[in-house]
Amino acid sequence: MVDWFDHWLEGADNSVMKKPGSVVSMSPTDHWWQSTWPARGASPVALHPHEGGRTAGALRLARATSGRERVTDDASFSVEELADKSRSAHRLLYRTPPLSQRLTLSGLASVRLEVSFDAPASNLSVALVDLGPKGGTTVLSEGWADPQNIDSLHEGTALEPRTRYAIEVDLDQVLQHRLPSGHRLALVVAASDRSSPSARRRGRTSGSPSPRRRSTSRCSEAPTPCATRCGHE
Repeated sequence: MVDWFDHWLEGADNSVMKKPGSVVSMSPTDHWWQSTWPARGASPVALHPHEGGRTAGALRLARATSGRERVTDDASFSVEELADKSRSAHRLLYRTPPLSQRLTLSGLASVRLEVSFDAPASNLSVALVDLGPKGGTTVLSEGWADPQNIDSLHEGTALEPRTRYAIEVDLDQVLQHRLPSGHRLALVVAASDRSSPSARRRGRTSGSPSPRRRSTSRCSEAPTPCATRCGHE
């Protein structure tokens, strides 16, 4: 970036325009130089959840024939804590089998869900995570939605209990991540989590649990719950 500014603003002859057009900084010392972004050779992929999210449902290329699952709102947990639990009433988790080879994710992701609620107000939190073979969760990207504002960003509308709503949540971080062989890609669905915007507005921070809300949501299978670009290496 500095070389680009030096070239165009200061007139420096530093050959920056001959370098790859995309640089992804994974850490202060790990930079990926690519000619394009998403990475060349990547292609869109849609993954679908299958029943069993209270423990760990499958995340597959094939669509599920049916399924409806229930989650109870509790914003006192982080995404990592929810993903690390072997069973929870406060999240649904869907994961791929252990990868047989390294997988690179490159692009943007969104999650499409069909949900219903038993309260006039609720939240919706989703996340893509990397699950290590010996434990440990890395959050790759998160997204949040306020179902009361699906029709307008300026005016909220009370939710009708047990009415189905189709909601698409865009995840907030670009994906440029390598999952080693043996790891799993997983989707976490919750009503709220500790880092959701609504929880932060209420002053909830790490280490300060909030009281449980009584609202619940039912999640049924979605046409394309997770769409991103990926490629095997």
